[in-house]
Amino acid sequence: MEPQTEVTGRGADPGARKPTAAPIAPAPAEPKRLPPYHLIRLDNSQARSEIFGDMLPDDPWYGVKYMQDGLPFDALGRLKAPLDGTRFERFESLNSDGKKCFHDPMWSPERLRKLDRKIAKMEKARKALAQQRLEDEDDDDEISEDVLRAVNLESWVKGHEQYDDRFVIAAVASRYRRRCANARAALHFLVHDDSDDAPQLVHPRDVDPRLVSRLGRAS
Repeated sequence: MEPQTEVTGRGADPGARKPTAAPIAPAPAEPKRLPPYHLIRLDNSQARSEIFGDMLPDDPWYGVKYMQDGLPFDALGRLKAPLDGTRFERFESLNSDGKKCFHDPMWSPERLRKLDRKIAKMEKARKALAQQRLEDEDDDDEISEDVLRAVNLESWVKGHEQYDDRFVIAAVASRYRRRCANARAALHFLVHDDSDDAPQLVHPRDVDPRLVSRLGRAS
């Protein structure tokens, strides 16, 4: 329907109903931006602790396999992120023996703040990884420790992350005290080097095919 206009002045019909303004549709709501939890993945090349014990599905800690930097991860190395419905208070339930017990929340305000700091730190380091250019490939001192900690060697081997070869070589040197001449040597060391200090970080079948194509099979 066309919008109505009001006629005023001489010749106007005083009994005519004044038109009403057409309703203005509300602006669409901004889509909710989820925190970049995908940036946080377990890095088995760095210190972590393993969780043991039988837990039932209603236990907030159900499915948690590892802790790293105070954050929980599942068996596949994914962050057990706080989602809608996450309980933040202690509550009563039953244990595996059918007896009454209390479950402590996995996410406390302190752990949430720690997660926020971790995300901010990771995003800052990722930007530095993308922007930093080293003039001397053999000078690892130019790479800050925060940047090196952001290099997830396991994710690099599996193809989840891509880094300049220099950062991979520097991260291996920092964590394992192993000097690698190039990225292919670093890949060989991380996958299945025969030396005692080799980490066997990733099984050969899980190595990213694109990495193999670029560097050659680490065997």
